[in-house]
Amino acid sequence: MPEKQTPSVIATATVEKFVNRFGNAARNVAEDLKGDYDPDEFASVLHGYADSALTQIAQEAVNEAFRAGRAEGLAEVEPEIARAGMEATWRRSSVMSPTSCESCVSLDGSEIDGEDDDLSDECDGGPLCQCVPYLDLDEAA
Repeated sequence: MPEKQTPSVIATATVEKFVNRFGNAARNVAEDLKGDYDPDEFASVLHGYADSALTQIAQEAVNEAFRAGRAEGLAEVEPEIARAGMEATWRRSSVMSPTSCESCVSLDGSEIDGEDDDLSDECDGGPLCQCVPYLDLDEAA
């Protein structure tokens, strides 16, 4: 199971991703322009990249924070569910938005190992996966 994602871990990872991606983009742009470039063109390309990369990284962080918070809340009530004579099964829920990939749609409702199961492993969008874990409740046998 992956390490539990706290808000500070998610925020740190988000900043590190941006810094790494932006640094790589700067090196690639400088290499492509081979030193014969207009500084305004260089800045323009980097600003465009920064905006798109920041949007993607922010979406990844929001998705991860949402998944982590929801899973943590559900895990806290799991003992109460058992005391109420119910059985809980962790399942995957695809958000079923127009952007959901075929893999996530086909896996919607499937049983997963638990709240910390990395749902993005099987998603075509990887870290942009919007799937969330949920508890399916049934009467105990």
